[in-house]
Amino acid sequence: RYQLEWRFDTEKESIGYGITSDVWSFGITLNEVIRGDYPYGPVKNNGFTLIAAIVNQDAPKVVPAERYTKHLVEFIDGCLQKEVSKRATVRSK
Repeated sequence: RYQLEWRFDTEKESIGYGITSDVWSFGITLNEVIRGDYPYGPVKNNGFTLIAAIVNQDAPKVVPAERYTKHLVEFIDGCLQKEVSKRATVRSK
């Protein structure tokens, strides 16, 4: 299962919240800043709708464009991998 779900699933609470969740949060923040809008669309003032979107939908993508470099798009995509083993890390290469 995805670590992102662990944050919202009390049955997996013992697994814990770690730095990989912070990497995802950083990626979603960058996504929102460069797009200029909310990555999951309107949530209609309902936190449960947002949680369901995060857990059940694919991570929002940034499409390479004139103003977004390929490297930026790859960096954000790496941060937003739902499967923790595929997510970017805080270690430099």
